[in-house]
Amino acid sequence: MATVGASDATTTSCGFVQVPIGDLAKGTWQVVLTYTSDISTVSSSPTILEIP
Repeated sequence: MATVGASDATTTSCGFVQVPIGDLAKGTWQVVLTYTSDISTVSSSPTILEIP
């Protein structure tokens, strides 16, 4: 999934990222948010997501 970020002089926001739960299989998922620009790529720490 991808979304376009919005930036100003000091910050960048990825806005609201939503994945329909029906698109994910039941179980444990590891989620990482990655931001890529022309000069760098930065990733968040992994977060665990449980789909019942």
